[in-house]
Amino acid sequence: MTTNLFRVKSAKKWDQPNATIVETIAKKMALYMMKKTFVIVIGLLSILRGLGLGIPFISPEPVIELVSSNIDCIN
Repeated sequence: MTTNLFRVKSAKKWDQPNATIVETIAKKMALYMMKKTFVIVIGLLSILRGLGLGIPFISPEPVIELVSSNIDCIN
């Protein structure tokens, strides 16, 4: 009966490395998906900003002419 318990314990030892490999792969896949989502979101925000649609907090404010076209000559 003790040999049966020993076999169960040894089987659990073999299951643990596989579980950590699966967890590592799952973490890598989650990180990959987060990177992919981040790049897509930043790309879409850049495109929306470039279109200048007037969306608050995304589109840039319209550029006001800082230089006047009036020329004043001193005679």
